[in-house]
This record gives sequence, structure tokens and C-alpha cells, in this order.
Amino acid sequence: MPEIHHRDLDHFIENLSPADEPPVVLVFGEPYLAEKAFAKILDRVLPAKARALGYELLEGEALAMSVIIDRLTTFSMMQDKKVVALKESPLFGGAQASVGTAYLPKETVRLQELIEKGIPQGHHLFITASKADKRRTLYKTIKARGLIVDCSVPSGSRQADLKAQQAVMGQITAEILGPRQKRMEPGAAALLMDHIGFDPVTLSSQLEKLADFTADRPMIGVEDVRTLVRRTKKDAVFELTNAAGAKDLENALFYLNTLLSSGFHPLQIVVALANQMRKLLLVKAVLEKAKGEGRWVPS
Repeated sequence: MPEIHHRDLDHFIENLSPADEPPVVLVFGEPYLAEKAFAKILDRVLPAKARALGYELLEGEALAMSVIIDRLTTFSMMQDKKVVALKESPLFGGAQASVGTAYLPKETVRLQELIEKGIPQGHHLFITASKADKRRTLYKTIKARGLIVDCSVPSGSRQADLKAQQAVMGQITAEILGPRQKRMEPGAAALLMDHIGFDPVTLSSQLEKLADFTADRPMIGVEDVRTLVRRTKKDAVFELTNAAGAKDLENALFYLNTLLSSGFHPLQIVVALANQMRKLLLVKAVLEKAKGEGRWVPS
């Protein structure tokens, strides 16, 4: 079974035969995308009409591994197909594992051995997690025997990271506005993204609100966004320092205002600007040294 990106999930499901349904599924990454992916696979493996007797959701704090294995290996007297779901499971540690809830290695080995031996036919284990360490043996076992859906999105500010974030936001916009036969003006879309930042849950709710607000109008405009959407994005300090370093007065003042409005202490901003100036002066010194010597010699 493969490890796929969430963008490829629809294609995977379309070509999935009943005989190839994965016995174990791990969905990890951005919560909004992970929940959507989880729902799509569940609909394919166990339709809603079969869930009354065939679906068990184990959510929240870590359960004893014996309970999970017992639920997974117990047969139903009413139907053959069964899905046991572990949502936000601490199996892989990370944000899901609070003190006292993380599984011991010997406990994850028990689950790993069951997956390797073979989960009972017709039974499926679905797992969601915010992060999953690909180096772990359990991860490799799931990848070999089941399906892994990677819903992670880079959170950095590099060009590639921002491009990935924009692609996700564009996908969500199309999924919500497409069925409603609505579109957004380019300026309106840009303003909305500037107001909320990379936040799929907020984007989804704001798009639905904008779609309802515009009623029979097919186009959502800039004024609609200005009227309905409150700025929730917290501009990072580095955006201010980058603008200052680039001598971009307009954007520097804009980010300064938004940082102060969101509760940043003025001294935090002064320290950040001082650090930026120190770095710029260091770069200038290195360049002048290289210019004087005809080449750069590390000191």
C-alpha cells in the first residue's frame, strides 16, 4: 500500500477496489485537511448506513492498548465490516501525547505485531495524528501493510512554503465556492488571505459566510470582504524587520501598527529591529572587507 499526499487521495479512492481496501490507515498533518481526508476514506470503506453497528470511535486520551486490540479483533454478530478509529492518537508522541498518556514502546510493538500478522478480514484501523515520525517502526509497518495520507503543510515563510500554503487555500476556496457557483475577485481573495493568514478552518467559515452574504450575486468582491471579515492574522515580527531592512516604509508602518494592535510590547519590537540592524551591519562589514581584500576571507 502507498504513502500518498492528500491531493492524490481522490484519485486513489476512485481506483480502489473492495479487495484492496487498506486494513490500516494513518492520516496525519494539518487538522482541517486530515479530517477531510479521514471522512473521504471512511465513506469509501464504511458507508454511513453501515456505521451504526460497524464503527467505533476511540477519541481523546490514550486508551489501554489491550482495549484497542480487543475492539479491533472482536467480531460483530450483525455485520462483517468494521472500522475502529483512533482520532488524535498519541501513538506517535508529539502534540497528542500529554504526560502519562504516551504509549510505551512495548505497547506500540503489540499493535505493530498485530498489523504484521494481519488484522481480521473486514476489520480496519483508522488513525489520525497531527504529526508522525517516519523513522518509527510502526510508521514503516503501516506504510508496508496499509495506507498513509500525508496532510502536512509547511508552516515557514520561504517561497516554497508560501506557495504550498496558497495551493491549499486555493483548493479549499474551490471546494466551497464551486458547488455554490460563486467566484472571488482576485483582489478580494488577496485581501481575505491577508486578513486571516494560513488558517484553513477560518478560511472555510469565512468563505461560507461570504457566500451567504452575497446571496444571488455570483462574484464576491473586495467590499464584501471588508464588510464581513475581521483581521485575525497575527503578523510575525520578521515581516516588520524584513520590511525595515528593505527600506519599505509603507509596509513597515503597516506591520508595526498590526503588531501593536495585537498586543506586542513596544520593547519587543525595538529589540527585533535592533537585531535586524545588527545583522545588516555585520553583512555590510563582511562585504567591505571582501571589497578591500579583493576576496572574502572568513575571520
